[in-house]
Amino acid sequence: MARLIASSSSSAAVCFVVLLIIAMAMAAAATVSPSAADKCEKDLDLLMGSCEGYLRFPAEAKAAPSRACCGAVRRVDVGCLCGMVTPEVEQYVCMDKAVYVAAYCHRPLLPGSYCGSYHVPGPVV
Repeated sequence: MARLIASSSSSAAVCFVVLLIIAMAMAAAATVSPSAADKCEKDLDLLMGSCEGYLRFPAEAKAAPSRACCGAVRRVDVGCLCGMVTPEVEQYVCMDKAVYVAAYCHRPLLPGSYCGSYHVPGPVV
């Protein structure tokens, strides 16, 4: 039981740090209108609430995401979220798993494109 509580509080701490980093990046981005930033933040909340467990390290042992997670992936603005991915975020979110989850949910990232500094595998199309 103590192990579950420690794991849960550790996960909450990681999620908080990721959200804090993203909030700081959003505050620094002058090119995003307030309404677009609000939508992007809501998309992030939706995605992390539904998919966090499928996006964490380690990179291997990829699990098929839940229906709720796939529903969230289909509703979010991926371009906006990719614009918020910093090297700090990439320390907490496994981008290989993010690409896997997006593809599994029939919303693949464009091969050869970038999500933050992460290069999506595959040729440039």
